[in-house]
Amino acid sequence: VISEGTEPIGAGAELPDQLHGKRFLLYLGRREAVKNIDMLLRAFRAFRQTSNSPLDLVLAGPGTESLSEANVIDLELISDELKASLLRLATAVVQPSTNESFSRTMMEAWSVGRPVVVNANCLATAKAVSRSGGGWSAATEAEWVAAFHEIENTSSSELARLGELGRLYADEHADWDKIISRYEKLFDLNQTESQTKVRRTNLAAIHQLLPDMVYGDAISNQALAIRERLRANGYESEIFAKRCEDRMRASALLSDETQPEPEAALLYHHSIGSELTSLAVNHQGPKCLIYHNITPAQYFAPYRPGFAWMLDTGRKSLKRLAPYFEVSVGDSAYNARELAAHGFNNPGVLPIVIDPHRWNMIPDQNQMRCGQDGRTNILFTGRIAPNKKQDRLVEAFSHFQELLPESRLIIVGEGRLSDPFFHHLLGTIKRFNLESAVEVTGVVEEETLLAYYRTSHLYWSFSEHEGFGAPLVEAMWFDIPVCALEVTAVSETVGQAGVLFELDEDVSTVARRAYRLVTDEEFRQSIIDKQRLRRADFTPDSVWPILAGLVDRLATKPIISAVA
Repeated sequence: VISEGTEPIGAGAELPDQLHGKRFLLYLGRREAVKNIDMLLRAFRAFRQTSNSPLDLVLAGPGTESLSEANVIDLELISDELKASLLRLATAVVQPSTNESFSRTMMEAWSVGRPVVVNANCLATAKAVSRSGGGWSAATEAEWVAAFHEIENTSSSELARLGELGRLYADEHADWDKIISRYEKLFDLNQTESQTKVRRTNLAAIHQLLPDMVYGDAISNQALAIRERLRANGYESEIFAKRCEDRMRASALLSDETQPEPEAALLYHHSIGSELTSLAVNHQGPKCLIYHNITPAQYFAPYRPGFAWMLDTGRKSLKRLAPYFEVSVGDSAYNARELAAHGFNNPGVLPIVIDPHRWNMIPDQNQMRCGQDGRTNILFTGRIAPNKKQDRLVEAFSHFQELLPESRLIIVGEGRLSDPFFHHLLGTIKRFNLESAVEVTGVVEEETLLAYYRTSHLYWSFSEHEGFGAPLVEAMWFDIPVCALEVTAVSETVGQAGVLFELDEDVSTVARRAYRLVTDEEFRQSIIDKQRLRRADFTPDSVWPILAGLVDRLATKPIISAVA
């Protein structure tokens, strides 16, 4: 994509009297039905009817009649100077059109650091917002109303941050010098031979193999992110899975129906005993094992002995796998050390990538309202499992509630009615009389998870086994202080950020520390400041160069034959 350029925004002009001291949303463009202006007006009216917001809507551009009404100011045709002032002073710029190949207005708004709201049904603008993080996308009229509420409840500093993300994107994609350079490359102008190379390696395809594609699962999310990156770099790339949840069916190919071509490179995600292990071993192309660790079987033995056997089988297979994978990585140094202990040669580390652009969406508005009812929200996310120790968390929360009665614990993650540990957890909640203070949500949509993150005051984990701990980093992106048990890879993931506690500490003592994290503003802010530094270590900018090095290693490895 080469894109188009925009001219720099010039000097401004004095605002009309009716806009002095006003906060306003800005629409620039033809005031016609084809630009979806009617929907914009309906959504704005509905927003004003459900809010005491002082936000006005300012329209500017050609049209056949004035659209001014209560809280809508139609300036009609305006000068370039007034347009410059409006762009710089707008709270946000709105672009409701569904038919834009390139939105000059959006790029102009970003060029002066203002966030935008675009139509999610317009591929060009919605993709730009998704990739940049410079605003919001909304499709239906109700979603536009929700977006206006979101803007009204967003701080000035956060609006500025979103606008800055947009400015960085516009600087890359709407700068004429850079666009002309891309045209020159497209038509082989002024290129040296070394500049024409498309790939760094001779590999054509790099595929991934894993047992399960599960919605919201950290390993599945990592596989999807890796595939997107590989495809962006010109490689053919697919994900092959033994099982795939219905909602993830379009994201992977079933290994029983089709398998990677023998000459392709393969990334095998190992996290449990699986029939796919032999497929990975027998693959003839260059391959790498990515180890996400395996929960020790003893956690599940009292509850699900069959699953415990699968876990035990997966760990025991590590030593047998080592000779067949000359290249291997763990998603933490903790996991890499375990690979080395089982005979893998010089394993590396490829961390889980946590891309904050994943959250570039409007959160569930109902959940946002529920989470902002004045109570203190404590969050844990992750499947309900014995090693995650949600039962221990509930016990600690019972002590926390004595210190702060107006608080709730929210446990987000898959829990199955057929699972004995799930019933044990519910029994623990009942035993401490916390039915009205503990929410066990099950799997939730991304928009709902976003709302939980946006409204939580503390992330609290008693998990005793984590190969990485992606939610710990996700919480950091929402400035939620992290309080977690210092075991396995947790201390490595958290680094110098967060508050860690020991396995043998009394839960009442830990509860008092959690209480301080919520109520002591100076202490809380010191932790958040450290987390803002630590979270940058897991962004795409930090992780993808490691993936590139891994690909280079695969390209130099000979094919290893295996006996089935």
